[in-house]
Amino acid sequence: MTLRDLEDDLVMTLQSALPTINVMHGRYGDLNISTPAVMVYCEPAGFLREDGRYTSAHVTIAACSAEGDATESKFASLELLAQAMAALRPPARSAPAFDGYYDNIAVALVEYTLPL
Repeated sequence: MTLRDLEDDLVMTLQSALPTINVMHGRYGDLNISTPAVMVYCEPAGFLREDGRYTSAHVTIAACSAEGDATESKFASLELLAQAMAALRPPARSAPAFDGYYDNIAVALVEYTLPL
Protein backbone atom coordinates (compact mmCIF):
# COMPACT_ATOMS: atom_id res chain seq x y z
CA MET A 1 0.00 0.00 0.00
CA THR A 2 1.28 3.48 -0.82
CA LEU A 3 0.82 6.69 1.15
CA ARG A 4 -1.71 7.82 -1.46
CA ASP A 5 -3.63 4.54 -1.17
CA LEU A 6 -3.76 4.82 2.61
CA GLU A 7 -4.93 8.44 2.60
CA ASP A 8 -7.56 7.70 -0.07
CA ASP A 9 -8.81 4.72 1.95
CA LEU A 10 -9.06 6.77 5.16
CA VAL A 11 -10.93 9.59 3.37
CA MET A 12 -13.39 7.14 1.77
CA THR A 13 -13.99 5.38 5.09
CA LEU A 14 -14.76 8.68 6.81
CA GLN A 15 -16.96 9.90 3.95
CA SER A 16 -19.00 6.72 4.30
CA ALA A 17 -19.20 6.91 8.11
CA LEU A 18 -19.84 10.68 8.29
CA PRO A 19 -21.98 11.44 5.21
CA THR A 20 -23.05 14.93 6.35
CA ILE A 21 -19.50 16.06 7.20
CA ASN A 22 -17.05 17.68 4.79
CA VAL A 23 -14.24 15.05 4.66
CA MET A 24 -11.14 15.87 2.62
CA HIS A 25 -7.45 15.37 2.09
CA GLY A 26 -5.73 17.75 4.48
CA ARG A 27 -3.24 20.44 3.70
CA TYR A 28 -1.16 21.75 6.58
CA GLY A 29 -1.73 25.44 7.13
CA ASP A 30 -4.82 25.60 4.90
CA LEU A 31 -8.09 26.01 6.78
CA ASN A 32 -10.00 27.62 3.93
CA ILE A 33 -12.84 25.17 4.53
CA SER A 34 -16.48 25.02 5.46
CA THR A 35 -17.10 23.41 8.82
CA PRO A 36 -17.76 20.97 10.28
CA ALA A 37 -14.97 19.15 8.50
CA VAL A 38 -12.51 16.30 8.94
CA MET A 39 -9.13 16.41 7.23
CA VAL A 40 -6.85 13.44 6.65
CA TYR A 41 -3.13 13.87 6.11
CA CYS A 42 -0.53 11.09 5.65
CA GLU A 43 3.22 11.56 5.42
CA PRO A 44 6.19 9.20 5.40
CA ALA A 45 7.29 7.69 8.69
CA GLY A 46 9.90 5.02 8.54
CA PHE A 47 12.32 3.91 5.90
CA LEU A 48 12.17 3.96 2.13
CA ARG A 49 12.27 0.40 0.79
CA GLU A 50 14.08 -0.69 -2.35
CA ASP A 51 10.77 -0.67 -4.27
CA GLY A 52 10.36 3.07 -3.57
CA ARG A 53 7.65 2.67 -0.93
CA TYR A 54 7.79 3.68 2.71
CA THR A 55 7.56 1.17 5.53
CA SER A 56 5.06 3.21 7.54
CA ALA A 57 2.93 6.35 7.52
CA HIS A 58 2.31 9.08 10.04
CA VAL A 59 -1.44 9.77 9.98
CA THR A 60 -3.07 12.98 11.19
CA ILE A 61 -6.85 13.24 11.49
CA ALA A 62 -8.05 16.78 12.21
CA ALA A 63 -11.65 17.62 13.11
CA CYS A 64 -12.66 21.24 12.58
CA SER A 65 -15.64 23.20 13.87
CA ALA A 66 -16.73 26.82 13.95
CA GLU A 67 -20.03 26.45 15.81
CA GLY A 68 -21.13 29.20 18.15
CA ASP A 69 -18.63 30.56 20.61
CA ALA A 70 -15.10 29.31 21.23
CA THR A 71 -16.12 26.84 23.92
CA GLU A 72 -18.87 25.30 21.80
CA SER A 73 -16.51 25.05 18.83
CA LYS A 74 -13.88 23.30 20.95
CA PHE A 75 -16.29 20.66 22.21
CA ALA A 76 -17.87 20.22 18.76
CA SER A 77 -14.44 19.55 17.23
CA LEU A 78 -13.61 17.01 19.97
CA GLU A 79 -16.98 15.26 19.50
CA LEU A 80 -16.45 15.12 15.73
CA LEU A 81 -12.97 13.69 16.27
CA ALA A 82 -14.45 10.99 18.50
CA GLN A 83 -16.84 10.03 15.68
CA ALA A 84 -13.97 9.90 13.19
CA MET A 85 -11.89 7.76 15.54
CA ALA A 86 -14.80 5.36 16.03
CA ALA A 87 -15.00 4.93 12.25
CA LEU A 88 -11.24 4.49 11.73
CA ARG A 89 -10.32 2.65 14.95
CA PRO A 90 -6.74 3.95 15.25
CA PRO A 91 -4.25 2.13 17.48
CA ALA A 92 -5.23 2.13 21.16
CA ARG A 93 -2.25 4.31 22.11
CA SER A 94 -3.59 7.15 19.92
CA ALA A 95 -4.58 10.06 22.14
CA PRO A 96 -6.91 12.75 20.79
CA ALA A 97 -6.12 16.34 21.70
CA PHE A 98 -7.48 19.82 21.22
CA ASP A 99 -4.97 21.60 18.98
CA GLY A 100 -6.22 25.19 19.08
CA TYR A 101 -8.14 27.89 17.24
CA TYR A 102 -7.19 29.02 13.74
CA ASP A 103 -9.14 31.78 12.01
CA ASN A 104 -12.07 31.13 14.40
CA ILE A 105 -12.00 27.40 13.61
CA ALA A 106 -11.45 25.00 16.50
CA VAL A 107 -9.24 22.03 15.61
CA ALA A 108 -8.96 18.73 17.47
CA LEU A 109 -6.64 16.04 16.19
CA VAL A 110 -5.21 12.61 16.63
CA GLU A 111 -1.90 11.41 15.25
CA TYR A 112 -0.64 7.85 14.90
CA THR A 113 1.63 5.65 12.81
CA LEU A 114 0.53 2.74 10.63
CA PRO A 115 2.62 0.18 8.76
CA LEU A 116 2.30 0.24 4.98
